[in-house]
Amino acid sequence: MLEITRFEIDCAIMAGRAYQTTRTGENQFPVPNGWTEFFHVPNATYPTSSGFEATSFTNGSQIVISFAGTYDKDYTGDWAADAGLASGLGSTQLLQAAEYYLEGEKSGVKSLILTFEEKPTG
Repeated sequence: MLEITRFEIDCAIMAGRAYQTTRTGENQFPVPNGWTEFFHVPNATYPTSSGFEATSFTNGSQIVISFAGTYDKDYTGDWAADAGLASGLGSTQLLQAAEYYLEGEKSGVKSLILTFEEKPTG
């Protein structure tokens, strides 16, 4: 039998929490107990026009970064990112994800755990 840890459940909730711009407040995932959310983008200081969206969480000793997957109704940002990534040309969103990671690395927390969330296909 597969045993699911509390950390894995928390990561699943954090993955869902990354989707804030495409969900109304009552449909957003909560922040898991014991974790604090910080640095959600886009925001007023870090706006993005490419469709990039991410958020970070800390429990005091670890940071988890959760990236939102692409949104099928965002024809200019996410569709362009999907095409650029599928063709190997890259995308603005990929560069923004790398920049976001580097900002997290500057935080000084020793353990950086990444979670990646992608849009299901089919």
